[in-house]
Amino acid sequence: MMQKVSSQKRLMILFSIIMVLLLVASYLFIVYPSLDRINMLNSQIQVEKTFIETAGKKINAQNDDQEEVSIHTAPKGKKTDRIVLDLRKAENDAKSDIQEILLQQDNAGPSDNGGNEGQESFSVLQSFTFSVLVNAPNLDSINTFIDTVEQSERFYKILSMETASGGENTKSLTYQLEVKTYHYK
Repeated sequence: MMQKVSSQKRLMILFSIIMVLLLVASYLFIVYPSLDRINMLNSQIQVEKTFIETAGKKINAQNDDQEEVSIHTAPKGKKTDRIVLDLRKAENDAKSDIQEILLQQDNAGPSDNGGNEGQESFSVLQSFTFSVLVNAPNLDSINTFIDTVEQSERFYKILSMETASGGENTKSLTYQLEVKTYHYK
């Protein structure tokens, strides 16, 4: 009987050792590689987040010079409010409908120091280009729209005009104007 108890103890100890070895082996071969993979994926996520932030900053820097203005909402700044008011007047005079306005700050113009070192420039003239997509009922409305823009108080230079759609069989014409104006920085 003593031998039986002793052999049962040995069997229990052997079984316990085997269980501990199985647990250690499963940790080393299953859990540890999974934890390592999780850490690697977390580091890849951080790299991707950094890439996304950098790309977002580059896109924002490129889009800082462009802003879309709806003719039906308030302008975002002083330099665009007069443009929107002039375009709104032209829209009403021509009985047209402005579909879209895309504004873009040009980087052309004199440098900040005006070429004279030591002298500070108080204002810099910068060009400001925008395009307007307009839907007009007929050619006379197009002419009225252009005349109203050109005769407004602010100086506007129409760079180009493209017909987006329309023709002899349609009731209205859609065209896009590219216009340049100037403002002081």
